[in-house]
Amino acid sequence: AAVAVVSAGTAFLLGWLEPLLDRLADEMRDEAERLARDGALARAEEVRRVLADPAYDPAAAGLRLGYDLGARHVGLVLRRHDGAPADGTALDAAAQGIAAALTTARPLVVRVDVATAWCWVALQDPGAVEVPPPARPVVAALGRPAVGVDGFRRTHQEAQEAMRVAALAGRGPGTITRFEQVELAAVCSADPRSCRAFVAEQLGPLAADDDATRRIRATLETFFATGSNFRATAKRLGVHHNTVRYRLARAERLLGRPAGEGRLALEMALHLANRLGPAVLGPAGR
Repeated sequence: AAVAVVSAGTAFLLGWLEPLLDRLADEMRDEAERLARDGALARAEEVRRVLADPAYDPAAAGLRLGYDLGARHVGLVLRRHDGAPADGTALDAAAQGIAAALTTARPLVVRVDVATAWCWVALQDPGAVEVPPPARPVVAALGRPAVGVDGFRRTHQEAQEAMRVAALAGRGPGTITRFEQVELAAVCSADPRSCRAFVAEQLGPLAADDDATRRIRATLETFFATGSNFRATAKRLGVHHNTVRYRLARAERLLGRPAGEGRLALEMALHLANRLGPAVLGPAGR
């Protein structure tokens, strides 16, 4: 009888404790998430103040952020692509992976919304910055290396502009857009409507978004880049020089003028078409 009473008491006690422990675990998890969220919000606010206020104390801010604002650093903007987990793990993994390829120092990573993270990496090597594309379903953009708190702001602004161009061009997941590769496109596309109008005016039917016209544009752009040398163009493109001649003749028919006429504007329009793609191009057969 005594054993039965003890067993019943133990069963009752365990039955009473189990939901209580589950509730405590839930509350502890919620509190940990709240603290992490509050910490992330505080870091994001601190970074925004550094970016916005030239008089803000960088030394004190660096201590609070655990990051040397006086370093030579490079800024990144990372954006979660459609279909990636919404919990931020893809963004964090992409930031850490890129940073690990550049330095052993801990990067500064700030989540600014559910789909975007800002990142700064303090560079230890003064050489060129070779950045691998993100391995996760993330689109990345990179500013140029810069020094100090002014450089902290500048490289971030460049990464923002590179991301804007990447979004205009429809860059897919696993890609990285470097500001120095799209600087002209960033300047010219600040007003997207005017940019599209400029490309359409300069290229005419050569602004069609199809494979055949894209090959002609690429041939013309390469021809200009090689100093108007047919054989150098053919070698770079891996085609016969007669193919280059045919494509250039086709380009001039589409343009309605010699390729050398208004060359500066034409080269700029070709550059924009190559960097921005569908954002400035029209349908085939327009």
